[in-house]
Amino acid sequence: MTHPLRIYAAGSLSRALPAVLSRYEALSGISSEVVYGPAGLLAGLTITNIY
Repeated sequence: MTHPLRIYAAGSLSRALPAVLSRYEALSGISSEVVYGPAGLLAGLTITNIY
C-alpha cells in the first residue's frame, strides 16, 4: 500500500498549491494530501509518524 505524500504548508499557499499538486500527481502517479496551517505553527512541528 502506498501512502500519500503529506505536505504541511502555510495557509497562504492554499490557492496556488492545488494546481501544482494536481500536475505532480498526474506526472508521478503519487497521491498527496495537504495540511494547511499558520506558518509559525508549522515551523514548530515535529514529525513523529514516518511510514
